[in-house]
Amino acid sequence: LQTVFLRFNVTRPPLDDVRVRRALSLAIDRTTLARTVLQGSRAPAFSLTPPGISGYTARATAKSDFAAARRLLAEAGHAKGDGLPVFELQCRTDEIQPQLAEALQAMWQQEIGVRIVIAPSEQKTWLQNQQTRNYAIAISSWVADIPDPGNFLGLFVTDGGYNWTGWADGSYDQLLAEAAPVSDSAQRGELYQRAESLLLEAAPIAPIFFGAQTYLLDPAVKGWPPAPLGFRRYQLVHLEK
Repeated sequence: LQTVFLRFNVTRPPLDDVRVRRALSLAIDRTTLARTVLQGSRAPAFSLTPPGISGYTARATAKSDFAAARRLLAEAGHAKGDGLPVFELQCRTDEIQPQLAEALQAMWQQEIGVRIVIAPSEQKTWLQNQQTRNYAIAISSWVADIPDPGNFLGLFVTDGGYNWTGWADGSYDQLLAEAAPVSDSAQRGELYQRAESLLLEAAPIAPIFFGAQTYLLDPAVKGWPPAPLGFRRYQLVHLEK
């Protein structure tokens, strides 16, 4: 269970303006990125939480809408990107993130007039810059520790250890605090639905795609069921002639 997303440093103008952040999120054609850059190997992400995680699927979505993105930028006083700085987009030097950054660079320039420069770095520097908020926009990701939506949504509570965006919302914090002790999955899920809606509306992050595990299995291999967290009981795996 993994989600790859953009982090926005909301303490840095003009990213402190929710309209600018939402415009950047709206101007991501996630379906095209998944089909082209990722060659269909990953699913586009329209929410932070992967669908179906412990029976929870987000109702709120981060839509892709270039026209709406242009309207929001104009409302913020930045029609066609006018007056915006050249944003630095930090990414990790791996086989995917630099290509993803290039695709975003072209998409934003063409569709909303926003320019970025790409700053690739090794993982240690990439993480450190996010932790210290030494960035404007960064490609980031999260892999679940447990298969529960709260494991994703809990990242962005105020002053949370992994909330490297600077975003804070008391209502969001309260919803997660209320959900934590609830044992009824439906009631807990409704609290998470409201929290995720707040998160996507405020857009301190912009989901891009969900991770995937790919295996080539011989038909003789049995006892290899889906394992969302990647943990397998190999004592159940066996071969059949």
